[in-house]
Amino acid sequence: MESSLLLRFQPVASDLRRVVSAMKLSSNLERMGDQAVSIARKARKLNQHPALPEVGLDRADARAVHEDVQGQRRRLCARRRRARAGD
Repeated sequence: MESSLLLRFQPVASDLRRVVSAMKLSSNLERMGDQAVSIARKARKLNQHPALPEVGLDRADARAVHEDVQGQRRRLCARRRRARAGD
């Protein structure tokens, strides 16, 4: 059946590429749909639990967190520079 169809229409390479692309696209769309269903089910399950209270940070706490993160970033960058220099 497929061979007679190919002989009848004589597709060129661009036609075949389009068919193969459509086949790949359809499998990706199916996978994305399955993942969307999974995410929706998980969201409905999580929505049944009570909301968590928000954590309030004052300006001093926020500044301390910022300085801590910046210090860690500086140490990591320095460690990477030393590692590159040693290579």
